[in-house]
Amino acid sequence: ISSFRVSELQVLLGFAGRNKSGRKHDLLMRAMHLVKNGCSPAVQLKIRELYRHRYPRMMEGLPDLPAVKAGVAGIHPLPSTSVAAESPSSPVSPVLLQDAKQHFEMQQPSPPIPPVHPDVQLKSLPFYDVLDVLIKPTSLG
Repeated sequence: ISSFRVSELQVLLGFAGRNKSGRKHDLLMRAMHLVKNGCSPAVQLKIRELYRHRYPRMMEGLPDLPAVKAGVAGIHPLPSTSVAAESPSSPVSPVLLQDAKQHFEMQQPSPPIPPVHPDVQLKSLPFYDVLDVLIKPTSLG
């Protein structure tokens, strides 16, 4: 939840029937309070949906474990009685964050390299000089 944008926080809070106006910090605190105090399964699904929409490739590589997905999305997979005992300064378990961060660092896709086609040639024009080629010409289709 802490990585959500203002618009995503507003969608989440609106879906949960909460006030969705204010600064990002206020919206984030309301969303975290919503999660800490226990929310309906529909709200949990909405959080996962928003997270998958924001990070589509990162969620594909995760194992299909509800506790891992819940931890990554910022939801505590613990009963609400034990969540209330936590301090408000640590809304997400550091172990879950560390595991998720390590997994995401390993799953970072390399940027796609466009194919270089020898048939693409730049025309030399009389009004400029070519000093160096920074990016090789590639075909558009």
